[in-house]
Amino acid sequence: MEELSRLQIQRLRGIEVQVQDYIRELITSGQIKSETRLPPTEQLAGLWGVGTMTVQKALTPLVKEGLLIRRPKSGTFVRKREERLTCVGIYDVTAVGGSLYGLALHAALKEELMQTGIEADVWIDPRSHEQSAEPWAPFLKAATNREFQALIAVGIATPRWRWLSKMPVPAAFQGFVANIPSCVDFDMPQFAELGLRELAKQGCQSVGLIAPLTTDIMPPGGLHDLHGGFFERFIKVSQELGLTIKNPWMRLLPHAGAMRGHSQEKFGYEQFLELWRLKERPDGLIVYPDTAARGAILAARERQVRVPGDLKVVLHKNESIELLCPMPATLAISSERKMAKALMAQVQKQFRGERCEPISLPFRLMALETA
Repeated sequence: MEELSRLQIQRLRGIEVQVQDYIRELITSGQIKSETRLPPTEQLAGLWGVGTMTVQKALTPLVKEGLLIRRPKSGTFVRKREERLTCVGIYDVTAVGGSLYGLALHAALKEELMQTGIEADVWIDPRSHEQSAEPWAPFLKAATNREFQALIAVGIATPRWRWLSKMPVPAAFQGFVANIPSCVDFDMPQFAELGLRELAKQGCQSVGLIAPLTTDIMPPGGLHDLHGGFFERFIKVSQELGLTIKNPWMRLLPHAGAMRGHSQEKFGYEQFLELWRLKERPDGLIVYPDTAARGAILAARERQVRVPGDLKVVLHKNESIELLCPMPATLAISSERKMAKALMAQVQKQFRGERCEPISLPFRLMALETA
């Protein structure tokens, strides 16, 4: 094919990306028509002077995006493009068990889809955590048959990333995962800096942290940066602002699986009590997420901690979920609606054949006054 022969590989750029971008442009511009069969991988590799594995890896994302289709024993073809996105599959485990955030995000996604005239096809995986490491056959079959044209996955633990990221439809994911450009997550490093600068502005000289996070940045397999550089930014900005931080004031999880079967409210409650039993305590405190903040608020009231007299606090809050806080505090707010919009934007980009980049959603501060 004459169009394919025009690609000139530049050795200073990623070869897979060059091949992928070039073929994507040929398809989306109409230079290669629907149902056209691409030359065999070996022929393309010889045409461009690259390895066959490089060509295979370059074509795989285009299959996921719905631009190409691989037919066993027949070859790789340009898929007939649907004119409009009409149905999106939602693989959602956050709403299971009554998680308020999961329910809020789930509702925001369905509202966003409804406003754009797109049907939501919701899938709740009934399998155990261990079983979910393997592809879910009915879900994979539905995607392969294009029962839904794109996928949004939220609240996904590490085992599921491996097979969900290989689904044969355009997909967007909540949470940052290495080498997956269609991810969306809240900007945790920005949250750390926002909270620290606010406490410094209020005159704090030392800061503690209560958060059910671990310092194990990369779990087995190296797929997911769990906190997106949160701890690195926390330490760096603390040093920059001259804020004292000490290990006993960092109330975190000992390991990634420590929260399984336990509530974050209880974690926040117990960790605040442990922090307040120390002889030496910080004069500023950051608590994340809002579920842990509920427990910390209860413990502070129980111990009759004067806020802001004894302690100044920055608490996380989800935008649409009420946080009962009978004390002056600063709230760092994240938006489930913006998360839903960003996930949809990632899906729409891929459906149009455009390249995605990871999206970080910022937090905003709001002072909470009490009578």
